[in-house]
Amino acid sequence: MLASFSQRLTYFGVLDDVVDRYPWPAKIDETSIQQQLITAAIYNKKVLINDGYLVANPVLLGELTDIDTTLVGNMLMTGVARIFSRASSGNLAEGIEKNAAKIETHRKLVDNRKVWRYMRDDLEYMSDQLDGFTITWPKDKNMGQIFHVLLTRVRAFHQQERLRIMSAEDFRDFDLIFQRYEREIDHKSFDAARTIFEQQCWQHAAGMDVTTDVITNTRSQHLRSARFKGYDLVCRMMNIANELYHLAYSMGAYHSVATGAPRKGLDTSEMGVASALVTAFPDLVNEQDSAAHGAVPEERLADLNQILVSVPKGLKYKGDFAFVTRLSTNGNCRRGRAHYLEEVARYIQGEGSLAHAREASDEYKSAIAGIMAPYVEETWMEKLIKSPLGSLALEDGGVTAWATSNLGAVGQLISIG
Repeated sequence: MLASFSQRLTYFGVLDDVVDRYPWPAKIDETSIQQQLITAAIYNKKVLINDGYLVANPVLLGELTDIDTTLVGNMLMTGVARIFSRASSGNLAEGIEKNAAKIETHRKLVDNRKVWRYMRDDLEYMSDQLDGFTITWPKDKNMGQIFHVLLTRVRAFHQQERLRIMSAEDFRDFDLIFQRYEREIDHKSFDAARTIFEQQCWQHAAGMDVTTDVITNTRSQHLRSARFKGYDLVCRMMNIANELYHLAYSMGAYHSVATGAPRKGLDTSEMGVASALVTAFPDLVNEQDSAAHGAVPEERLADLNQILVSVPKGLKYKGDFAFVTRLSTNGNCRRGRAHYLEEVARYIQGEGSLAHAREASDEYKSAIAGIMAPYVEETWMEKLIKSPLGSLALEDGGVTAWATSNLGAVGQLISIG
């Protein structure tokens, strides 16, 4: 259970730059992203980051410049985070350049020679350091087509099925936007499928094209609603599109991992997806307790709050996240984590005692505190709080859904190749 939990890979849609542009109802910010990523590091829970997010999400700007001190840099260097790369070679810069003609944010970045010159160097250096920690896009699957199939399926939903992801008032708008999208999408290549859907959202809601940079640079969602006609409707429609996009890319990543060469430290039997809704396809995605990747007896749920570790919301960092690496390289901490996860799993399974699990939890917290103390501005031991184990779930209603091997079946079902 918990031992294998840390080896399962989760596609981390939380870092999507388009989600930054059209936030979910439970909006996340840099602090909440840090909290989720550090919690993943505490449990050695593997997350998969789309290479495009690294260069397009404003929250991640600067993460590539000094990978010894940045949060994402440390997570990538230790293998807690992996990169989902467009380039078959695993060269991140090559992947961005390869798709510049199709993706507006990549094209603008590559065209800005002054900026791209340095970013390309950072990406190439990181690519060299991440040998073995990069998952490449599947050659025989088209994620744009998977997105299209999922979007088409939503269009065919009956009323009750639709109500899982949108209000009845949005039914007609979604149908009209989908009709526009169907006319514009290239049904052979499916290039830029989500971008085309976004463009058609704006055409329907405002009757014009909107430059995405202008929206992204308007950091207040309240100002976005005031300045851009139709923004609220577009945001709701893109919430749906983003969920489908993350699910599509999780399918592609699952296929790559399951059919590729064995990778040390990764469980290839399942793939997780960290998104906002993950409610559209209950037949494809199993929402399970991320604490133990399985059912937890109800009588033990309350007790779990006494032994689970998470990152305090109010914790302030000094700007150096090298402690993320030390969580794994420090022997006492690494052994403490292994013992802790084992005791919690034994308790959940009914084979161990709460007292032993609590003792292991306290020992692990103490090891974490010793490592993190020099890097935070507040006393770690006083700030440790109780919250769901290693959950990559969004606060206030988001979920982390564990997608079973059905994801792989979907990739085969739609016969892409």
